[in-house]
Parts: sequence; C-alpha cells; structure tokens
Amino acid sequence: MNVFSFNDFAANNNIVPSDRPDRFSADMDAVRTLLAANVIESWHCILNDAEDPNNIPTDNPMLQFDYWENGGSNDPLICDMSCWSTLGDVLDVLPADVEFRIFYWVDFDGRDRIVVHILPTYANIAEMGIDRFAYLINSAG
Repeated sequence: MNVFSFNDFAANNNIVPSDRPDRFSADMDAVRTLLAANVIESWHCILNDAEDPNNIPTDNPMLQFDYWENGGSNDPLICDMSCWSTLGDVLDVLPADVEFRIFYWVDFDGRDRIVVHILPTYANIAEMGIDRFAYLINSAG
C-alpha cells in the first residue's frame, strides 16, 4: 500500500506556498498527481479572485447559466462539492493555464485532508467555450 506524504508531494511537484500555511498554488500536473494518489477529498470550481463576479463580460458563457443557484449574488462559486471521481475528466476540458489552489491540513484524528479549488478567469471560461463550460458545471456530484 502506498502511503501519501504531502512533504514528498510538495518536493516533487510545482506547488507554491501562499500567505497561509494550509494553502498552496498549484499547476494542473500537481493536481493530476494528487488525483492519481487518490487523496483528494473534494474539489470546487470558484471564479478566480482577480475577477469581479458582478461584472461578467457580455460575451462570456457564464451568462448562459444560472450557476449562482447555490450562493448569493456575490458568491463566486461555479460548482461545489463535486465528486472527486469526475475531476480527471474535468481537468481534460480546462485550459492549460487555469490556476489551482490546494488546501492541505491534518485533521484532529491525524488524517490528511486535501481539497482542490479550480480558479478560472473569465478569459479561461471564454477559451473553454459553452460546451466545455457546461460540462464543467454539470460535473458536480
């Protein structure tokens, strides 16, 4: 049985610590490594922090969906609590330059907890197009 080590993962993948000890910026390859290790608890797609969720460009595919259903009008959530088993397929439809954030902490019972946030910009969503964006938001499990 393989034992997952976050320290080994961090040393061998392109992740960058943030200003908080439990958050790391990552690339798609790092997320694929976590997926292959079967250690991701859940993933969530959230509009990139650099974008204003109240200012969707008029030609953006996001306008064609009522994706705010599970949040308030200021909530940048695109899809939430998605089943980790669909993440591999979702990674295949994302543009290569989408940002990812990895949340890692050890629970009170000593269990590793890993959550992945996908952070597309409006430009990423426009590059995806309507079909791939529809696939992304419908992959919530």
